[in-house]
Amino acid sequence: MAEHQHKKEGSILLTRPIHQNRALVELFEKEKAFVYELPTIDIRPLTPPQVPNTPFLTQSSRFIFISSNAVKYGWPIVQPHINPHATLYTIGQASAKELMALSHKPVNYPHNNSDSETLLNLPGWQKIKGERITICRGVGGREWLKQELEQRGAHVEYLECYIRALPEVNLAILDNAIISQAVILIMSKESLTNLWQVAGIEKIDVLKKMKFLVCHERIKDYAKSLGIETIYLTDNNNQAILDTWRTIAH
Repeated sequence: MAEHQHKKEGSILLTRPIHQNRALVELFEKEKAFVYELPTIDIRPLTPPQVPNTPFLTQSSRFIFISSNAVKYGWPIVQPHINPHATLYTIGQASAKELMALSHKPVNYPHNNSDSETLLNLPGWQKIKGERITICRGVGGREWLKQELEQRGAHVEYLECYIRALPEVNLAILDNAIISQAVILIMSKESLTNLWQVAGIEKIDVLKKMKFLVCHERIKDYAKSLGIETIYLTDNNNQAILDTWRTIAH
């Protein structure tokens, strides 16, 4: 497809790991959009994982999986130790579906917004004093959830099972996305940080004037702090991403 066709029909640059983009790519290809895939973050299992002691796992009444990667790498660790009465939670719908498929158990998640604050607004999180709660996540990240649960009286431990790394990046893909004025989809602060790291000063000046599509207010605020001028907020699901892209791509 020629470059002028890319621009005419619209294009998008995806920055997540390629294996996480399959369903989204299919949606955009049906839309006859041109999809660039430039992973700026690589997810790798943490070896060995940082795991709470076995009694804590078996006595945990709730398990929170922060992401799809937490489900992928964390559930096999949790499964042998989880007690049958424990409740499972995720932050988003996609990870909830993945966890239900793996665990064959009900999974609770916030329907209105995919973040920790909305999760703790669900019924049942107000009176948790004395409960043991395991949070499955990658190394690092926000501390708010653990701190808030502890303030409410819970005992909380992390199960850290993956790391985020900077992959090798093909800058020719970024150059082509810039030429076609692709909308840039950013799903995490780390992805945007890494994009800035690999782009270099000259490309950063160009990127600041392109359209960015982000899935959370925190990422939007971070993008603003980097000097990005045009930022659109969407919900963290594939259909919402496509619908928002339609309104801004042309």
